Amino acid sequence: LQSSLASNQKSRLTVAKRMFLYRFPETDVSKSTLADLMGKEGKRIKQLYVSKAEEYQVGWIGRSYVPGDFNLSDTTNKILTSSNAALYAIITSVVYATGYSPHIGFVHSGSPLPFVYDLADLYKEYLCIDFAFKMTKDLAGYYDKKKIIDAFRMRIMEFDLLGRIKPDIDKLFEGL
Repeated sequence: LQSSLASNQKSRLTVAKRMFLYRFPETDVSKSTLADLMGKEGKRIKQLYVSKAEEYQVGWIGRSYVPGDFNLSDTTNKILTSSNAALYAIITSVVYATGYSPHIGFVHSGSPLPFVYDLADLYKEYLCIDFAFKMTKDLAGYYDKKKIIDAFRMRIMEFDLLGRIKPDIDKLFEGL
């Protein structure tokens, strides 16, 4: 099912729109192309970073990560990077366990795990972005790996991520 939906332009766009509406239900996407959706998402995410920085009163100069040198990032970026990686690992496990392929995406493409990145976008705002700014404030800017791991684990469990992924995939593919 996943492969046939992703290989058909109409159904691929339908799934991509459903993913967008999952996060931004008030948005009219009826005439949007995939490129339009990606542009809108990029703008909203940049705005989200700024609003979370203001909400938690944490300095923010932008998203930055130097591959291979984690320590060059500021605390918020370190937490974003590590929580994103953990989120991707969890989603990859569920995708495989439910018989889907992490390699067949609807929005993302040309990357190692496009379907994982598609699904992660559904949850990142709360699980990773809000989390990173909250933890930066709570830890007064200090990166404490153990506290971050423990807090992220609790957030995942409270959010019931494992209980959400499969039903969300079913909703995204429903009727197609």
